[in-house]
Amino acid sequence: INTVALLATFAFLAKANIASGQEQVVDNPRGVAMGALSADAIGTSGIIHNPAGLSRAYVYQIDLLFLRNEPGNLNITGVNIADSKSQPAVATGLSYGYHSTDKGADFEQKGHDVRLSFAHPAIPDRLHLGVGLRYLEIERSTVGLQGFTVDAGLIFSATKGFHIGLVGKNLVDLDDPLAPRQAGGGVAFTGDAVTLTTDVLIDFTRHPDGPKPIFEAGLEGLMGDTIPIRVGYINDRVMTHQYVGGGLGFIVREGGGNGQLMLAYRHNITEAKNYTFGIGLTMFL
Repeated sequence: INTVALLATFAFLAKANIASGQEQVVDNPRGVAMGALSADAIGTSGIIHNPAGLSRAYVYQIDLLFLRNEPGNLNITGVNIADSKSQPAVATGLSYGYHSTDKGADFEQKGHDVRLSFAHPAIPDRLHLGVGLRYLEIERSTVGLQGFTVDAGLIFSATKGFHIGLVGKNLVDLDDPLAPRQAGGGVAFTGDAVTLTTDVLIDFTRHPDGPKPIFEAGLEGLMGDTIPIRVGYINDRVMTHQYVGGGLGFIVREGGGNGQLMLAYRHNITEAKNYTFGIGLTMFL
């Protein structure tokens, strides 16, 4: 086992809290920084953004997570695992997050968020299909949440660098802002050093007047073959909030694997006191 494989994997990241209208999920720092990954979900990003992405690359990836959001005093600790090496015909992803607020927080919350996802390369290097199961058990100061829901998606690679993604999230309606029912998709342009992503999702549950769109865009550039630089933007028309995000990665390669130290930050520019900060270390074995 190489040195990178022996590294513990940590990540400190989050989206925004319920008060700001954003869905709370376990993610990896790339997703926090960029946001729009429906068409470029890969590895552990596929568990959260589009389960079809799990089979796009031959990887075994692990993220251990600790998430922090202000001013919600929210922490999420957990783990993401993506494995397309053991059985390439059916890639598997597992995610677990434990939600907890600080003691004495105005809005108290604790509980579990578990996902199990599968993907299949229906047409290798072209078409990937995926499905994800999600279980939530959350206790709150107000109404709690417990139940199962489902994600489904596909990614079609028209060329090596142009990808189209479609996804449905939380398709079993749990009637809770933590798991909004959404559907939509995006496109991604991927190159050796630059990736551009865009998403449009329709949220069917959070706005009293009916479905509203969420627009997202992300950009990733690789500097010197070792430092990924990421930026992102979200315009949430459901809650009329806008977010900007950014992040850095520091890649360490050794033997047949590599690890990446990541920094991630997302800021609500509509409500300036609301932000997410993240630091993480992930590894590919």
